[in-house]
Amino acid sequence: MARPIFNHRNQIALAFILLFAAITRFANLGRPNELVFDEVYYVDGARDFLAYGVENQSGEAEFVVHPPLGKWLIAIGIQIFGDNPFGWRFSAALFGLASVALIYFITQSLFKSNFLSLSATALISFDGLHLVMSRTALLDIFLSFFILLTFYLVIKEKYWQAGITIGLALATKWNALYLLLALILFLLFYKRRYVKTAFQFTVLPVSTYLISWSGWFFLFANYLPWIAFPERTTFYFYSIAFEPYLILTLIYVMSKALENQDLRGIRQKYALVTIGLIGLTFAYFLPLYVGSVLPYQDWYGRMWFPSWI
Repeated sequence: MARPIFNHRNQIALAFILLFAAITRFANLGRPNELVFDEVYYVDGARDFLAYGVENQSGEAEFVVHPPLGKWLIAIGIQIFGDNPFGWRFSAALFGLASVALIYFITQSLFKSNFLSLSATALISFDGLHLVMSRTALLDIFLSFFILLTFYLVIKEKYWQAGITIGLALATKWNALYLLLALILFLLFYKRRYVKTAFQFTVLPVSTYLISWSGWFFLFANYLPWIAFPERTTFYFYSIAFEPYLILTLIYVMSKALENQDLRGIRQKYALVTIGLIGLTFAYFLPLYVGSVLPYQDWYGRMWFPSWI
């Protein structure tokens, strides 16, 4: 496949998709105007960071189940826009939008195709889970972004920077440890530079992770690692961390389908129709994604499966 040219038509299409993603992520971001789900914990932690530098409860160190970086990022939004629903969720929306842009550059690096890159960007901008996580002050959109950025840097063979970004992912949620171990094994076999790889993906990530805990260095009471609770409930939204790679898998299948030059034109049209249908489905469920108040019948009409209720 020929190397793509970043022409004006492509720029306009990308700008349109990113504008759509920005509008859907930032418009009425303050709705609901109250804490939702685990925002109760993470916004509270962000407030503590701004006030004390650590998570604090009545003057004592608070029980902590996740590293601090994601809560610091939420705190930045609160510091800039105030302790209000928009401020709570601003950083999540910003990182969600950045993830949409990043998937474009990852797809370009992998497939060298404007059509496939724009398709991947459109698909993630139409994804309901990604939108909801971008509009909620939880940690998972930050984790997803840092893992996605690590993947991009590994593709570009910028391993030093990748060591730092996987450390940032680890400083957001410990789930990133599995990816770190996979990266170490992959690069040890792929590059066979044992000392350099060990430094890039052990010393750098661990150092980055420890720096994120700097506020805790003198206050360790009541701290327990996540691993002490293996029976903890696993929620569907945890899949946001690997969802972009499902989209990239679909794009790979699409790229193989488009290799046949005789059928390329008609298959591109089929792909566009499919993306259009996904967009219409996204629009239909959008009121639920953004927390709009619906009449009962309208809400019930969107409950396609009994398990959704």
